[in-house]
Amino acid sequence: MKYFVALIAVLALADGAILLRRPAIASAVDWQILSANFALLLLFGLQHSLMARRAGRTIFVLASSAVIFLLVEFWHDSGPVLWIMPMLWSNLMALTGVVITAIAAATLGAFGLIGLREEQPVQEFREPVLHRYVRHPIYLGNILLYFAMPVMTWDRLLLAVGLTIYILIGIQFEERGLIRKIGDPYRDYQRRVPMLLPWR
Repeated sequence: MKYFVALIAVLALADGAILLRRPAIASAVDWQILSANFALLLLFGLQHSLMARRAGRTIFVLASSAVIFLLVEFWHDSGPVLWIMPMLWSNLMALTGVVITAIAAATLGAFGLIGLREEQPVQEFREPVLHRYVRHPIYLGNILLYFAMPVMTWDRLLLAVGLTIYILIGIQFEERGLIRKIGDPYRDYQRRVPMLLPWR
């Protein structure tokens, strides 16, 4: 079962990478397509919000992977092109996002994050490597990936901005939970370390 969960998660990420690199073909904004894309984005947000605190990690990862598959398979381009980023910068931005996410996930216990191992209750507050610079390096890495698309169209901007807004909202709930669990050490951490960008 654990290996199946890992396979689903990896395939979802690979399929997502195809979406990010797919060339834009539409020449004008198709509002019907954009609305359908927005509905897919809402589905992703609802599934994450409703299951994040109520389901076990393994079930949550499986459901999230299934929703990501739906989002990728049914997402359609809605042009026109807003801007084109040089491929060198696009790849560098994407690579930076992947490296930040991988290091942060590894220091937090990647197997627990993707549901292959039960997450352990918080014993004491600690600050892994990247968490000394930003409180949420995994989210920072994700946002870099969202905006690393070399060809930015309206639908891709909707995806990048929508997921970023979802992250910003999610951080508020996550940090309230951490304050309840950890208390003053986390409040002090909030005062010392910026949320997403390594400067104030």
